[in-house]
Amino acid sequence: MKKQEIADKVFAKNPTAKKVFITSDGHSFLKQNAADLHAKSNATGKVLAVSEFARTEKVPKAPKNPKVITLSSVENAKLRVTAISKMETVEAVEKALEKETAKTVKAAGEIRLAELALLAKSNTPSPEARGEEITADAAKTAVVENNESQEPTKTE
Repeated sequence: MKKQEIADKVFAKNPTAKKVFITSDGHSFLKQNAADLHAKSNATGKVLAVSEFARTEKVPKAPKNPKVITLSSVENAKLRVTAISKMETVEAVEKALEKETAKTVKAAGEIRLAELALLAKSNTPSPEARGEEITADAAKTAVVENNESQEPTKTE
């Protein structure tokens, strides 16, 4: 393989490298010092020639201060509430609530679980599937009705 081909491969693998140094035995280095050391102390015992190749195209610069968008805890909780309200299975809601700590998200999960239980009992498509929107009051009523309809467990 020719030295220019080696240099091209090194530049392809190292997009920020500006120079590459290649010894006459075909070894490549990004630092001249490393190439010089190899040239003087290699397995052949002979001093090898070092060729320098400069990148021909411009090196892309990494942004100095990339902007990171962070959500406040309230905004993040609102997103989780929205996601839970759209979940279609009890298992999905339960999984979402496993390590949840926000009270509003837990409440939304309880509401969604009650909705799903009512939908399962009535065997009708969800309001979202019918193109309807559930109001908070209707969801709370569903939770209360669901809790009232459950029979108390007997203790022995």
